[in-house]
Amino acid sequence: MDNENPEAEEILATTLKDIRQKADDELQHPVDLTSISIPQHFNDSIRGAISKPALNLEPGIVRPWQVRQYYNAVRLAYRLNSCEAFGLNSTTCDVEDGPHLIFFVDCNDTYLELYIADVTRFIFTKVAKETLRNPGARRFVASNADIKTDWAKIRYELQGFVDKHFGARQGYQDIEDLRAIILSGDAPPTAFENIRTIVVDLLPGQVDKIRDTLDPLYVGAVGAAQWARIQIQDTKILKDISTDTMISDTYAHDEL
Repeated sequence: MDNENPEAEEILATTLKDIRQKADDELQHPVDLTSISIPQHFNDSIRGAISKPALNLEPGIVRPWQVRQYYNAVRLAYRLNSCEAFGLNSTTCDVEDGPHLIFFVDCNDTYLELYIADVTRFIFTKVAKETLRNPGARRFVASNADIKTDWAKIRYELQGFVDKHFGARQGYQDIEDLRAIILSGDAPPTAFENIRTIVVDLLPGQVDKIRDTLDPLYVGAVGAAQWARIQIQDTKILKDISTDTMISDTYAHDEL
């Protein structure tokens, strides 16, 4: 499949140069870019258009998979890539032997996305996704007579998704293999307070697994920084990989 996209590559190359210049100016020294986080919905063509100029322009970008899709970066913001982070006993747990499920609730101004992934230390595999276009953040902060109805609709959609993919269980006290629930997105704080209330109401036995201490707006950037840190801490990651193959979204995972 031909994923060449020269116009996008040119635009993104210019954007990358501008971002680097601003970062250099702000920090007052050259930065070594080793990690890029991109929106989850970017297809292979756009991912390639980002990876190609990054590989050409940035000495620290030497593998296409240093460009990480959003949710894979988000989970790294909470360091969810080890048995300890999953809350499991490291002496009996094998991080590569899952499933280790993470439930992402991505609340934005115009849509709400529900996403489940199975993760290991490096591998990130999509299990399920549902994007709700109507119930964006505006419905959670609206001051109108329909707010209770809108809340009921959102709760109904969330419960349907949870029932379908985790199995309907009384109180959801023990959802096997669920390691974390992450809240992310560009919605205002009030919307996240309301979303959290719904999640707690639906999953009362999983409250301790909710991850929302980081600003949901910047959690992807924090995850990209953590991915860069991992590469510094374990230099074998880049040296041991012999393939430059871009992993297609058809297979729904990023891997080393």
